[in-house]
Amino acid sequence: SEVAAYAPAPRRPAREAFRLVGHTAAVKSMSVDDQLIATGSLDGTVRVWGVRGGPARRVLHHEGPVLEVQLCGLRAVAQWARADGSTATALWDVHACARLQAWPGAWACLGPLAGRVLVQGSVSLLSCDAADAAAAPVRLPRPPGGPTG
Repeated sequence: SEVAAYAPAPRRPAREAFRLVGHTAAVKSMSVDDQLIATGSLDGTVRVWGVRGGPARRVLHHEGPVLEVQLCGLRAVAQWARADGSTATALWDVHACARLQAWPGAWACLGPLAGRVLVQGSVSLLSCDAADAAAAPVRLPRPPGGPTG
């Protein structure tokens, strides 16, 4: 499967700038920042590319089809489908091609913040150290007049 990238042009149709070639199944998700492009595919991989194209710089392997990928500073958060129908999520160091943490269920990266990566699940929020990925739950203040237990 290929992903085509287009360059916008004022008052003219956009032209194809490059193609990202390497996935062997459909690409389901893409995330872009100022240096990298990450694509997640049903082939079970996240591929990390430079913003100017070329071959994939990194290939991150998962145990099932990748449903979602998000670049988050020097990290990537990827969600994949498990064989039993559940999902799992991993936090990756994209430069070292290393899986730092993995959690059951669907999680999303809320963004890098002061040397930490915030990762949110359906009812949880974790703060992962951007350097070593040590995770700690984030305790959110209760709203005034909200439940106490």
